Formats: sequence, C-alpha cells, structure tokens
Amino acid sequence: MKFWFIEKQKLEKLFDMGSGYVLNFSDRAYQSFIADSIAINIDDWSYFAYWTSKANRMRGFWDKASDFKIWILLLDLLAYAKEEGLIEWKDALYDSCYYIATQLKSGSDIDSLEILNIEDSKTVDLLLEEIKSWIQKETPEVILDRLHTLCTKFIKWISQEYWIITEDKSLNAIFWMYIKKLKEEGIIESELSEKLFKSNISILEDFNYIRNNQSLAHDNTILNSNESLLIIKNIINLIEFLDLIESQKKI
Repeated sequence: MKFWFIEKQKLEKLFDMGSGYVLNFSDRAYQSFIADSIAINIDDWSYFAYWTSKANRMRGFWDKASDFKIWILLLDLLAYAKEEGLIEWKDALYDSCYYIATQLKSGSDIDSLEILNIEDSKTVDLLLEEIKSWIQKETPEVILDRLHTLCTKFIKWISQEYWIITEDKSLNAIFWMYIKKLKEEGIIESELSEKLFKSNISILEDFNYIRNNQSLAHDNTILNSNESLLIIKNIINLIEFLDLIESQKKI
C-alpha cells in the first residue's frame, strides 16, 4: 500500500522531519528506538537512499519496508511523540497520521510474512507468491494447504535454536515444545500470555485437520471462502508475533 504524497507530508510534519531530524531523537536513541520497535538496524546502508540524516533514513525505510513493519513503527513513534509532549497544538494532525497508520495495517496481513527469515528462502518465496496471488483473487480457500506448509516450515525453523527435535512430529506438538522452552527461558512472563500461547496448540491441531480434510492438499471438499479467510488471518497473526519475539531476541 505505502503512502500517497499528501500522507507522507502529514507524517513528516508531525515528526518534524523538515530539518533532517525525527522528533527529538539523537542518532543513538533513534537507532535504539527503531531496533526495539521492529528489530531492524536503521543505520543499515539499505535505508540511505536520500543521504544519511535521520529524516532521510526514515524516508528510505518507508520506501523499502513492508506495510506491516511501517505500521508497527508508526504506532510506536506516535505513542512516543504523545508521551513526550511533542505534538502539542497538533491534535488534528496526530489523528490524521494515526488513521494513515491504521490503513497500512488493513493491507498488511500477507506483507508481514515477507520479513520471515527462513533457511529455505526459495521455497518460502514461492509459497508467499502463491498465497498472495490467491488472496488477491478472493479465493483464500485455495491456499490453506500452502499456508500450513509455510507455518510448519517457520515453526520448525524457530524451534531449531532451542534444540527441539521436530522430525516426525506434528505441528501442534512442535509448538507445545516451543512454548515450554519460551517459558523456561523467561520469555513468557505472565500466566495470561502462557494461556494465550497454549490456546494456539489446539488451533494448530485443528489446522492440521483442515489441511488434511478440507483443503486442496488431498481430494477433499474444501472449506468455504469466509472461514478460510478467518483461519488465514489468525495463522498469519500467530506467525508474525512469533517472528517479532525471535527477532527482538537477536538485537
């Protein structure tokens, strides 16, 4: 989706980017804030499309990043600006910029998967291309089995770091062992978070059933389009959250 010209102008005005800065950040604080928010290094040369100022690096990021990453960072920047008292007399502009951010989210479900760092990148790229294509054609039921393959690859990939043996194990069984490791390492801190994590075990078990009995993985009568889209959105939300956890661990 990205931005229209007028939307960029509003964001730049709110963040005081006209003089090359972004809000009141020093170079070090700027790099640290963005790393904490979306687990990237804004000092990477790939974001230096318009020279090296903080504002120009932000513009480079907007040009290159997925809607999903931009959405997360914009929300964090808006919250920071409000907390620091940097947007006084700009209430209407703030509301407009917040709306711009929410519009990014509405189109970012599949884009968020493009940031996944999985070893078999060629297969992942092919899966993503096919998933995006069928969703754009408004036939999400066609790619339930493809999303299951992608989800399985990703959860197996992130489980390797914890020395979890994934061979001959179901997707939900691997995820149960993954949650156990997160709990042991103190990454899951609250009882509620643990319950929410564990609720996904049964969801993934049911996703296995859908894949085997109501998708094009076999000669099945496939699930209807609306329910397929609901499942796809929830599985994507799970994948993007797990990717966020693992990315932040590596900063």
